[in-house]
Amino acid sequence: MQVRVLWTNEAVQGRDLRGCAAAVVDCLRATTTVVAAIAHGAEEVVPVTTVEEARAFAPAYLRAGEQQIVPIPGFDFGNSPLGFTPETVGGRKVVLVTTNGSKAVRWTADAGADPIVAFALVNVSAAAARLEAAERLWIVCSGTRGEFALDDACCAGALIDRLAGRLGEAALDLDDAGRAVRFVYQAGGAGAIPLSRAADHLRAAGYEADLAFCAREDVLGTVPVWDGRSLRAG
Repeated sequence: MQVRVLWTNEAVQGRDLRGCAAAVVDCLRATTTVVAAIAHGAEEVVPVTTVEEARAFAPAYLRAGEQQIVPIPGFDFGNSPLGFTPETVGGRKVVLVTTNGSKAVRWTADAGADPIVAFALVNVSAAAARLEAAERLWIVCSGTRGEFALDDACCAGALIDRLAGRLGEAALDLDDAGRAVRFVYQAGGAGAIPLSRAADHLRAAGYEADLAFCAREDVLGTVPVWDGRSLRAG
């Protein structure tokens, strides 16, 4: 398997990923939130790139999202994975807009990758199982405002580590970015997540519980997969 890693969502724009699988991560917090929503019964999560797009969805959709961590006024949810419970989202449809992660999914879809999965630490082993048949895999880290994000790098490294465990070391062709993120994960494991700058911002905003949840490994077995319009259990 050829594995390549991109540091930011902007880095996927303009690329041609047709014929490749992709795994998109925004550990703190968008893809963790997507996994939690679908694991707890949401029918679909539609990632969009602007608040205006999200507001345009029909009333049947629950609106969720944040901009610069702050929940969007008038929306049903912010971007806390802990808010997406069976009671709040079971059987419902969700539209999600976030500063980084929702854009990463949409821009990866625009690049033509198939399949596209959303993953985070909470479902990393399940994501590896879903992707192990891919010949070419791009791991798209959402980053933070166009910059490298340690939390996403840790998750990318965890995914590569799980793939190596399933396929064997010799089966992986890693670029230097892939080798770097794996080193980050192997050196610190999930302990790298609270050391990230994004974690600092969450703590400052009072989201310590979100941070603790996002740093847990393999607590959910759901793998959201892009179907051409939205993310659904796949």
